[in-house]
Amino acid sequence: MAINTIEQALAAMADELKSARMTALAHQAVAKGGDLQVMLVVRTAKQGAVVSMEARDCVVESFGSFIRLK
Repeated sequence: MAINTIEQALAAMADELKSARMTALAHQAVAKGGDLQVMLVVRTAKQGAVVSMEARDCVVESFGSFIRLK
């Protein structure tokens, strides 16, 4: 299926999130004591809007707040 609109891209990503692959990644992250972070990026490119999704399996270490903005 060709994806031509942002709506179609988001629907395809929703299907990917429900897949066995993403479930396995989530289980792996939890087993390692880490996080599974899924990032959705929508940006403008020369050929039009580009929609992409990335998943990161990582251990998050907080460094606290360095600067408090007012």
